[in-house]
Amino acid sequence: MRKKRVASLAIVMAMVLGLAGCGSTSKKSDTIEANAPATESVQEAVEEDKEATTEEGSADLGGMISGMIKQSDQVDSDKDETIYVITDASGNKQDVIVSEWLKNKEHADVIEDVSNLTDIENVKGDEQFTQNGDKVTWQANGNPIYYQGKTDKELPVEVKVTYYLDGAEVTPEQIAGKSGKVKIRFEYVNKAKQDDTYVPFIMVTGFFLDNSRFANIQVSNGKYISDGSKSVVLGFGLPGLQKDLDKTTEKVAIEIPDYFEVTADATNFKLDMTLTVAATGLIGENIEDIDFSAIESEVNKLVDEYQKGVSSLASGIVSYTNGVSQISSGATQVSNGATQLANGASRLSDGTVQLYSGGITLANALESADIGAGQLKAAFEGENGVLAGSAKLSGGLDQLNGAVQGINLPEIPDAKDIQFTEDQKAAAIKAISEAAEKELAEKGVSISTGDLAALSSMDDNQKTEYITKKAAEAAKEDPNVQKIIADENVQGLIASTVNGIIDSKVDEYMASDEGKALVDDKVQEYLTNMVTLIMGTDLGSAAIGSAKVNTYITNAYTQLYNNDQNATLAGVVISGDVLKNILQFDESSETDKAVYNAIVAKLEAAFRTEENLEKTKAMLTPAVREGVKAEFEKKDENGISKRDYITQQVTEGYVKIIGNAFAAGYGNAYSELGKEMQSIAGKMEYIISVYTNKGVEYGIDQALSMVKSEMAAFGPKITALKDGVAQLADGADKLDKGLNKLYDGVASLDDGLDRIYASVPTLTNGLNELNNGAGTLSSGAAQLSSGASTLASGAAELDSHSKDLVDGSSKLKQATDQIVGKLGDAEKDLDVITAEVQKVIRTGQDYDNFAGLSDGMTGNVKFIIKTAEVSATEE
Repeated sequence: MRKKRVASLAIVMAMVLGLAGCGSTSKKSDTIEANAPATESVQEAVEEDKEATTEEGSADLGGMISGMIKQSDQVDSDKDETIYVITDASGNKQDVIVSEWLKNKEHADVIEDVSNLTDIENVKGDEQFTQNGDKVTWQANGNPIYYQGKTDKELPVEVKVTYYLDGAEVTPEQIAGKSGKVKIRFEYVNKAKQDDTYVPFIMVTGFFLDNSRFANIQVSNGKYISDGSKSVVLGFGLPGLQKDLDKTTEKVAIEIPDYFEVTADATNFKLDMTLTVAATGLIGENIEDIDFSAIESEVNKLVDEYQKGVSSLASGIVSYTNGVSQISSGATQVSNGATQLANGASRLSDGTVQLYSGGITLANALESADIGAGQLKAAFEGENGVLAGSAKLSGGLDQLNGAVQGINLPEIPDAKDIQFTEDQKAAAIKAISEAAEKELAEKGVSISTGDLAALSSMDDNQKTEYITKKAAEAAKEDPNVQKIIADENVQGLIASTVNGIIDSKVDEYMASDEGKALVDDKVQEYLTNMVTLIMGTDLGSAAIGSAKVNTYITNAYTQLYNNDQNATLAGVVISGDVLKNILQFDESSETDKAVYNAIVAKLEAAFRTEENLEKTKAMLTPAVREGVKAEFEKKDENGISKRDYITQQVTEGYVKIIGNAFAAGYGNAYSELGKEMQSIAGKMEYIISVYTNKGVEYGIDQALSMVKSEMAAFGPKITALKDGVAQLADGADKLDKGLNKLYDGVASLDDGLDRIYASVPTLTNGLNELNNGAGTLSSGAAQLSSGASTLASGAAELDSHSKDLVDGSSKLKQATDQIVGKLGDAEKDLDVITAEVQKVIRTGQDYDNFAGLSDGMTGNVKFIIKTAEVSATEE
């Protein structure tokens, strides 16, 4: 009995957790007609399949169904009842036939049965029966009785079939012959209840799918098996059982299905009949004797081991995360160090390259230095070497220093201390006079010694007039000079030049206010002379009256001085229009026009060339000696002599008014004349100064003064020379000593460079090896840095996930505590659950008939539901 109970419980669990197949199959199932309309055909097929069940056969639908029916029939009962339900393709009931099997295990002659069927008939014998209401009495004669009948009683179970095409619900008629993604859903409905507990029906559905029409088959709450040309699909459900178990204090952790689904890719959809078996007798009799204490013990052991494992896991996770954190930190340090190493190695590699290059350069430089040191050492040696030359230089400077130190300046006497005898004076004056007389004669100036003596007593005006006269006389004898002097302007130039020679201070005086006051008279006088000369030379005195000439001069002076003085002084070239305005001549007079044209021509030529202006200014530069000036610088009560006043006004007037314009048109002749006159005047000045004793004294005094001044300036230079030569001699001595020391150093340098140069090959070879090693180190350090960076990244990520692991372990521990708590609660509720399961099983055992069962009989009932096929009408 215990084995049967365990087997029954195993069957229930097998049906709940997954159905691998039921019973054996037979080839005879192929004789089932897919469109057989009669209920008898179904019954016959099932009955024949039960008889033909073997241990071997193909996986046919009839075999699977018959295997399940046979398993149900093996339940120990007196009456087996099978209800055949014929439905349309959607599961709507059309007909019900009930088949009864009275086993007559005692071989009784009469069997008392109870049944509410109508149209009862014996289907396997000729035994007779009588029926009185629900009571049916069979004359069995020791044989089992097989009979069937009909009923309109409500069925306890149903199957609802729903069809979907490409996600949309359709009717069987709409899906027939269609192609697309199809789904068939079988929903099991359980209407049988005792009190508040469902009768535990196990419902299994099976059917065939043609592999030529269906592909990519998938099954929910079932399985399918393909044998090549067709696939057998099997699904199951236990409707109502989930609800019964959910009534306990804790809901069941698994889902107990009450449907199954099939999906596939269909082409020209066609579905043959489906068969569903619903039964309760597959579960064993009673489970009161099942011992759950062993289960509880094992559960407790499992909980203890689970708790220990979780604790160990949590501890290990903590150690693991600590280690991961250390690894991550260490990996970061390794990565940073590797990066620094790579950077340093790279810089080292670059440095060694530069070092090697520098070593080569150093080797070449050392070679040159070694050669140069040898040459330098050789330059110090020998008779012509640096050391010998330095010794000679030092000796020579010592001699020079001795000579220079003996230099002293002589004493210079004053001029008053120099006494000349009368004979010396007379001889000097005679010699100078004769020389001057000769030189003047060579220059075309006839002047005697007596004239020079007379000139010394003249005032400035007299001297000017005298020199002018003499120059004019000399010029008459020279054709070239006569040609130049023929121009009136030359006369004025000569007079101005002589005045400039006499007085070197004319420019300074003319710059004063008093000198400027005299400009007016001198300018007018100059213009008068110039116009008179022009008219006298070119036109003659009769050409125009003197009154008109004076008028021209007055107008010219007024216009020139008042209106155009500044422009003329600035060197502006005077045009014909300007002269016309200055002269203001009478245009109605032909004579005046002729005079005007001549004056304009002469003056324009004189005022045009800027080069002649500069030459004229040079000729007017004063160069009177101080001895002559002393005679003419007698000051009146106002501190200014009349000679200075007149001469400075004439000269300044010429320079400012006429000078800039007068230089043009006369070429080199005027320049040369000015130079000669200046030279003659200088000599004349010297003659005058020497001719007089005062002048001689003054000249000597000036000369001595200049000598003294030069000697005074030369004194510090002599001192500086002495000091410099002394320092130079001392420096030469030190230089000689230093050069000897330098030679010793050069010799040592030459020896050292020889030794260094000899070691250069060893240095370059070592630098080359260092360069190669640094390159290898840099490459390896770069790889190390890359690997360390990857390690650090992975360690950081691992550390991050390890934190999640710690959190997860914490949650796991919490869940474990909850599970342990729940298991403790579940242990308390186990009796409740066991009682509910037993109640469900008893409900199933109590449901032992559909049409009726007489007292004293045991019964077993099952339902077989057949749905109509789905196919297109043309098929």
